[in-house]
Amino acid sequence: MTDEVQVHLHCTMWGTAPLRLADVLFRSDHLLIVVYDYLTPLDLAMRSPSQRARAFVDRIENEGVSAALAAAEDVTELSYEALETLRVYDGGWFGREAVSIQSKNNDSRIVRVHGAVELDGFVDAVRSLLASHDVTVERRDGIAYEFNGLLGRLSRY
Repeated sequence: MTDEVQVHLHCTMWGTAPLRLADVLFRSDHLLIVVYDYLTPLDLAMRSPSQRARAFVDRIENEGVSAALAAAEDVTELSYEALETLRVYDGGWFGREAVSIQSKNNDSRIVRVHGAVELDGFVDAVRSLLASHDVTVERRDGIAYEFNGLLGRLSRY
């Protein structure tokens, strides 16, 4: 972690076509969803997402957060004042871990985690960071999904 990044969720993906490779950076007063690559089916078959994700982390470590953000394809910033709920899903029996980010104006984004993450540690770190903000942080079982703009949950129970 750097002084600029309090919590870093590494190697996530969202979207369908094109699939976006992104990291979520939690800073002191806002979060950033940093898209640093778009992926094709060939990229997925060749396992290049993990190499590209590692290159993004290397850029942060070697050149700093500002350089990594400047090189990104897209950056979405959401202040903690605009954030309503952050739900962390364990993926259930068949899915991947995922994080649902929902703003107070009902915009939402779900990122699926493709890197290693220790969910309880991640949830604890985010709760600690957001303790002074009016943001609900939940840990849930099951698969996170979005259907026609509505958040829902498939549970394994």
